[in-house]
Order: sequence, then C-alpha cells, then structure tokens
Amino acid sequence: MAKLILNSYAAERNGAFVSVALCIGEDKSPLPRREVEIKRAADAEKAFADYCADLAATGKPAVATMRIGKGDRSPPGFKVLNGARGFHEVNC
Repeated sequence: MAKLILNSYAAERNGAFVSVALCIGEDKSPLPRREVEIKRAADAEKAFADYCADLAATGKPAVATMRIGKGDRSPPGFKVLNGARGFHEVNC
C-alpha cells in the first residue's frame, strides 16, 4: 500500500492565469493536508475527487494536488490522473 498525500493551496484567477499562494511556515491552505492509504490508481482518483468536493464546499478559490509519500511506489496509472500531473483548479 502507498500513502497518498493531498494538499490544497489558496489561489486566484488573473485573467487567463491562476496565481497560487505557496507559503512556507504559515499555513494558509483552505483545507488541511490529508493522507490516505491506497492500493490502486482508482483509489487515488476517488480520494482526490472527495478532497476536491470538500475543497469546493469551502467556496474559497484554491488549487489541489496529490502525490505519493516518500519511499512509496505509485500504482500503475497514477501519473496520468488529474491531480498527479499538477495543480487542479477548484472555485477559480
């Protein structure tokens, strides 16, 4: 089993671009970091969809991302999922 780490960051839209606030030290993320144990890419996809739904419920503009914990191997198909390729916009 691999550990999936879900993060969110505050964001705002500037025309065609999305500005992401990456803060070191002070945590201003709309939702706290969430860790989930997964076996398959489908488990990661469902956990990410649930996290994005919770993030959308806050009403704050944000981006969400997911990654595999250090030392764990990603399941087949993980790298092509939406949140694994970069930031996923929510409420932007």
